[in-house]
This record gives sequence, C-alpha cells and structure tokens, in this order.
Amino acid sequence: MKLIFFVRHVDTDKNVLSRFSSSSLGENITEHGLVQLRELVEGFRSFKNDAGVNFSKIYFSPSDRAKRTAELLASKLSISPIELPNFDSIDSGPFSGLTESQVQEVAPDFLRELALYRAGLLSSYAIGLPTSAEALHDFEARIVHTLENIIDDEECDAAIVVSHRSPITASLIHFARQAHAYPNDFYGYVDLSTGGTSVVETVAGEPRILAVNVSPVRLHSSVMEIFD
Repeated sequence: MKLIFFVRHVDTDKNVLSRFSSSSLGENITEHGLVQLRELVEGFRSFKNDAGVNFSKIYFSPSDRAKRTAELLASKLSISPIELPNFDSIDSGPFSGLTESQVQEVAPDFLRELALYRAGLLSSYAIGLPTSAEALHDFEARIVHTLENIIDDEECDAAIVVSHRSPITASLIHFARQAHAYPNDFYGYVDLSTGGTSVVETVAGEPRILAVNVSPVRLHSSVMEIFD
C-alpha cells in the first residue's frame, strides 16, 4: 500500500490578486498563509503520530510558494524535500502572471468560459486557449508520467506532494478515471483550497481516492479508517 498526500501550497499574494501562474513572479506568503502553514504542520505531525505513518518523501513543484510550504513541513517531519521539475502548473502562455481583471480586458471570452468551468458547467477541454499556451492533454501527460514515478518508488510508502491547483486537479482526475469511472472525454473543476489536502491510496497499482480538499484538522478523521 502507498499513500500520496497532495497538498496545495499555502496562501500567497499571487492568490489574493487572482494571478495566473508564472515561474518569474516572486510570491510572498500572506498572514493567512502563515496560519495555514502552522495548521499543516500540526495536522501532519498528529497524523504521523496517531497512524504510525512514516512519511519518507516530500516532493514539491518548482515554485517559491510550493517550496516554502514543503520546506517547513519537511523540517518538522525530519525529512528532506525533493523538487519535481515537471510537476509545475499548466503554462497559460500570454496570460502567465496576469491578473484575471487584466485578462478580462484582452480575452473576455476566455474568462467567461473559465467561469463556466469553475461552476462545473464546462469541461476544460472545451476552453479556448491561446495558441502559445500548453495543451491540456500535453499537461496531463507530463503530470501522469511524474505520478507513475512516485507510485513505482518501492522505498516510499507514504509521500507528500506539495503543488498547485492544476497539477493536483490533473492527478485526481487521472486517479478518478482509473478507480471511479470518471469520463475520459471530460475534465471538470475540482475545488482545491490553499493549504488543503487530498489523499490517494494505491494497492498493487490500483488507486482509491480517500479524501479531497480536507483541512489539516480533518485529515485524521478522513483517512484513519484504513488503519482501523
């Protein structure tokens, strides 16, 4: 059995300003984000002690906000964080680093479709993207490739992956297609809060989604059933 804990990074000024992801932006953790960090540390430390789970790997996406979240968690769990270079957010091309209000001025149809997607009424496959943006199928392929490497690591029974909304969404949809009959031709919105945790169990390569977007204080009650 392997457990993978997907943690969305804590709150930063990028989230407050509703900016599209960009690797070139500096990212300051907000006061709320600092609170989330403390809650994550306490939640995972409590889960480790109560469930007897040995977290042997903490991975993080290549961004300041993911790295800082992972580094603090890793220091409290006494393990070294590992960067996942191909597990970064989807590249939104010319929209990278822009706020949603700025994109609204140049691409109102895109923002309208994005709003429908977030409302659960439109598949992301149907959203019109700029030609220079990363194709969603290509993005999914690189995320799944990285996931397979994590799953195949026989030395690790429990891993934490600190990442962003889009890689975690792609991961959960991938597992949902394998285990829960999620349609292959649809890519829906998954509500993922900053600091929230989603948990997937794999047994002999067969996945099961145990929790989605739970707060650190609910981590114990959401996952402990498999240890009873």
